[in-house]
Amino acid sequence: METFLSTLSKKTGFNWKRGIELFSEWYGKDVDTILEERKDDLTPRPNESLVDQKQRADRFEKKLEEFHKWLLEEREYKINTARTYVMGILQLFRYYSMGITLRTGSPLSQTTVSTGDFNLKPKHVRAMFHSAKDLRSKLLLSMANDLGCGIGDLITIERDELPDLNQQPPIYWERIRGKTKQVVKTCLSETTATLLKEYLFSFARAHMEK
Repeated sequence: METFLSTLSKKTGFNWKRGIELFSEWYGKDVDTILEERKDDLTPRPNESLVDQKQRADRFEKKLEEFHKWLLEEREYKINTARTYVMGILQLFRYYSMGITLRTGSPLSQTTVSTGDFNLKPKHVRAMFHSAKDLRSKLLLSMANDLGCGIGDLITIERDELPDLNQQPPIYWERIRGKTKQVVKTCLSETTATLLKEYLFSFARAHMEK
């Protein structure tokens, strides 16, 4: 399990580890035993029919549905939290090439749309930008507005990743998101490019003075 978790971001790893631990508690067996059982379920038997093989291969999907129900009814977790915890087991199996293809309509796929999220609008971004007290805060807000990604991605950006800031804005830029490994394609605005130049210049000057 630790090998699998080491490939994940801190937040994802924390949630999926919790899900795996809860499943292990509910199932009454440790993670190594669970993986061995999953492997055994997928290993063909001599003279076994395809139907019997398929039924064994689907055993853990049924177990996960029972576990999902237990999370909702006994532990009283919200449906999105229950799905996140189940996802830990599903991704653990997938990591070891023993993935489960969920049937259509599986309760394990169900989520609810959160209604508590703040509906951020351009006027809110402008207000935050104009109330920012320092250069770094203004830069982060401007870049977040351009990239459309979370703070976790912003704070990991390194100087060598940036495009040539001497180009005429908007400046096209591609970057791989740390969490999803998806490519973000965006353009840096004139405001962001100007703030970046100023920030990098002040950062370099501060280091030279040291």
